[in-house]
Amino acid sequence: MSPLSKFVTMRWKIMMKKIFKYVLILGLIICFLYYQNNGIQVSHMTYKHQGLPDSFDGYKVLHLSDLHNKNFRRDQSNLVDHIQDLNPHIICITGDLIDGRKTDLQPVKHLLEQLKGQYPIYYVSGNHEYSSGKYHALMDLLQDFDVMVLDNQVIDLKVQGASINLLGLSDPLFNQNAPYDTLIDMNLHPDRLNLLLAHRPEYIEAYEQAGVDLVLSGHAHGGQFRLPFIGGIYSPGQGWFPNYSEGQHEIGQTTLIISRGLGNSIFPQRLFNRPELILITLKNQ
Repeated sequence: MSPLSKFVTMRWKIMMKKIFKYVLILGLIICFLYYQNNGIQVSHMTYKHQGLPDSFDGYKVLHLSDLHNKNFRRDQSNLVDHIQDLNPHIICITGDLIDGRKTDLQPVKHLLEQLKGQYPIYYVSGNHEYSSGKYHALMDLLQDFDVMVLDNQVIDLKVQGASINLLGLSDPLFNQNAPYDTLIDMNLHPDRLNLLLAHRPEYIEAYEQAGVDLVLSGHAHGGQFRLPFIGGIYSPGQGWFPNYSEGQHEIGQTTLIISRGLGNSIFPQRLFNRPELILITLKNQ
């Protein structure tokens, strides 16, 4: 082999090694970003309440929020597998099942047709149901799959004859009254646990003033991008560096639990903020 051929061969090997390294790095980045958007994380939380009836001790509530038309596999089987593994007593959905910009009811249908008859499911609306223009079509779909819509409603949730209050607050875009006024009109029972489903966490002070014990919310998407020691970067309704973007918060006698949600809306990518299901176990303190 001539010196020129040796030189060309050496340069070719060097170039191929660089290409392989860059392709590998790019592949790892793509896999990481895909996992950030699709790798469901289950968060386990416990809520203790002194007045909780004994029959509700250990009662498991699955909190699901902000699906935004997203599919976890084509038929939602990945999401359903997670839910079935957790085996909750009830499922609570806190809005934005659909997306207001590109509304598609099929992901919701695929999810509900696999969950129907397995668990009682309760739902309240989010802002994207309002902006989609397909709220009534979604309501018809939810009714077909026996989902109870709790928009501005309160029901007795019973186990072995004992009750807690399960309340739902529709998104403020549907309401003429402020969240506090709507809750006051619902006549909360101070001698029972009052569990509220409400899409927006930023009204936590109104929930506390109305006497709610436990609130489940979504809407904030975990701040979309989360940074160590900083937290969420931006959430709708709260702006930059929101105070209430995920996790559990206490104000007075009220506990707020915020889901980071499952899907995306305006921003197509999550970072250090995987899709989340929350399993809340009620305990008698």
